[in-house]
Amino acid sequence: MGRLRKTLFAAIALTMAMSTAAYADDAPKVIYDPSVSGVTDSSNSGSQSERGFIDEAGLQLINDAQARQTAADSMDALMKMNMNMDMDFSDDTTGQTQNLAIGMNIDMAMKMKNITSPENMQYIIDMNMTMPGLTDEALNMRMFYANNWLYSDTAGQKTKQYIDPAIYTGVELSDSMKQILTSSTYDTNFFKTLTVTSHNTDNAEGNTVLAYTMDGNEIMDYVNQLYEAMGMNLSDLGLSMSISDVTGEITVNSAGYITRDTLNMNINMGGSSLGLDNMGVTVTADVTYNNPGAPVNFDLPSTEGYQEIVGGTDTALDSTLALQ
Repeated sequence: MGRLRKTLFAAIALTMAMSTAAYADDAPKVIYDPSVSGVTDSSNSGSQSERGFIDEAGLQLINDAQARQTAADSMDALMKMNMNMDMDFSDDTTGQTQNLAIGMNIDMAMKMKNITSPENMQYIIDMNMTMPGLTDEALNMRMFYANNWLYSDTAGQKTKQYIDPAIYTGVELSDSMKQILTSSTYDTNFFKTLTVTSHNTDNAEGNTVLAYTMDGNEIMDYVNQLYEAMGMNLSDLGLSMSISDVTGEITVNSAGYITRDTLNMNINMGGSSLGLDNMGVTVTADVTYNNPGAPVNFDLPSTEGYQEIVGGTDTALDSTLALQ
């Protein structure tokens, strides 16, 4: 997913590794002594902010775990995400500022198999979304994919869309799709600090818990690069945006698999062209990986009763190709 997806949507598309037993002896021990296992980089070159303490063994632990995730053929994960938006709007008629606060809670369960052979790939996602303060009703959605068709059931509205296999199997796009399918990984170049909060000998489960901070300025730089690659500029659109440093924790089990991933971040946006004075967004995400290293099996729902959406696939493919 590139740096942006790895940072902002770390909890959305989720992966696991191939075999727990195969890596049981590979996970390195993390040494607490900073003179042995860590380094503090106080340089401030280019756009990079000042670095704090980085636990080198912990960094290696994460990199090794992510390498296993990248090779994953299946996954089973649960995500809880909370998003709060606080918006200030200017009323051109009265000159007064109005405020609107919206909350959103998302629970998502995702299972995927045959990731490394896209022609046989299948996945199913169940999502429940609530918006406290706006409605008491929950929005339930189910999406599943098989045989190049993406099916969606949203509040009883059933649609299906053909997905051109080139999106998954094309030579130019295969690496990009693999990154999307393994987007629980982080670009560790963004790590500003990394410390061990619990060693694998400190708990009965044998887990190592690492707390991280990622540089919000560098993430924002990459967001701008993405817009520029699409021929757009936020300022030209009358928008401004900033991202805070991102914090969270990564839990790695004794076999070297990531079993839990949390993320906390804040975004501020403004847009005079939209009459938006300011919008503050806080996001928290908590992802649990179930039985990492084990095969994932599931049955897909019936495909009866889904109405085809025509024309969307070619547009999506053309847009993706244009970014290459």
